[in-house]
Amino acid sequence: MTLRYKFSVFFILFILFTVFLNNIGSIASFVVLSFIFFMLFKYGTVFFGSSWKPMKKGAIEKVSSIIGRNDNVYDIGCGDGRVLSHARKSKNCRVTGIEIDPIKCIISYLRVRGWKKDVSIVFGSMYRKSLRDADVIIAYLPQTTLDELQNKFLSEMKKGSRVITCVSVCKKLCLVKEFKKDRVYVYSNTK
Repeated sequence: MTLRYKFSVFFILFILFTVFLNNIGSIASFVVLSFIFFMLFKYGTVFFGSSWKPMKKGAIEKVSSIIGRNDNVYDIGCGDGRVLSHARKSKNCRVTGIEIDPIKCIISYLRVRGWKKDVSIVFGSMYRKSLRDADVIIAYLPQTTLDELQNKFLSEMKKGSRVITCVSVCKKLCLVKEFKKDRVYVYSNTK
């Protein structure tokens, strides 16, 4: 994300918070506070190098078709957990979501809370979480963020693991399969 975009989001949040402080106790304060909450939900992750946009249903189904029953799946930047939920329901695999936005982390947890045994949601940075035991890594991230993560994939992925991306491409990994219509790409660290 560009610095200008980050500054714009921060400036809007600052103005909204100022309006909120000036109207505490009125109906307007509730409306402004609701809008601040929405802005943080929608644009909060922009301060950590990524923005949030939910994956389309067709792409989620393609991603789930690639995952095997015994796979250990990591969704880095899992957002609201819809990909994890669909993968768990359709394949009965182990899933781990990593999300840095606390609001989306809570939503992800609430979406998958029925499966205690094979599901975990981790609040924190994807840069700090080890990916060594992942069989499949799902990454629906902007190209710049994915470019930064490719060396981490290469150094931490076990042999034969796969990376599934949507829209963005991995230039340092070996392309195994491509779904052009849904812009879903499957990569491996081995040729």
